[in-house]
Amino acid sequence: MTAATRCPVCAARLRDGVVWCGQCHTDLRPARPGTARPPSGRRARALPTDLPSATTLTPEQTEALAAEWAQRLAETERGAGLPGLVARTGSTGGRAAVALGAGVGLVAVLLLVMVAVGALL
Repeated sequence: MTAATRCPVCAARLRDGVVWCGQCHTDLRPARPGTARPPSGRRARALPTDLPSATTLTPEQTEALAAEWAQRLAETERGAGLPGLVARTGSTGGRAAVALGAGVGLVAVLLLVMVAVGALL
């Protein structure tokens, strides 16, 4: 494979003529002259190149590396989902609104399930 058939961000194989990477969604179209395109895609940051090869890692180094990457993942995922939304509201009224919205959503899902089951009977 040539460099033109690999994504510059995630190194996934690319078919000829594609404009987006199917793996990381990076825009592969050439930038217009005079414009700078910010990195795009789910993994727009460059992958680390300073990691040793897998054959040179001791079990202690492997554990340390795994702990470091788990910490990085935890930092990027902090505040995600419903608990993060509730924590960001910061007020009792905001938390009540989130709880009310979650309750309405649950009732809507249950109603759809009941309608689907009723249509089958």
